[in-house]
Amino acid sequence: MIFGALDRAVVIAFKFVPFRIGIDEIATGGLAVMLWGPAAAAAGVALALIKKVRTMFWVGVGLALIAAHPSQGARGTDPP
Repeated sequence: MIFGALDRAVVIAFKFVPFRIGIDEIATGGLAVMLWGPAAAAAGVALALIKKVRTMFWVGVGLALIAAHPSQGARGTDPP
């Protein structure tokens, strides 16, 4: 629950950083160190990397679905 709250705060604070490159790892690793000591830093960073890989996987699934089903809407209004 603590990591989820930290993740939401990081998302809000660093919205301008694409995929929050490096931000998640620093924040989660730092929180793990504060909670469980220096030995937990690697576990915190691993957790952040796993969440990032999961996010990238679902972004890829979404892009594949968009590519497979192009819009059937009205044509654009720009002149040829």
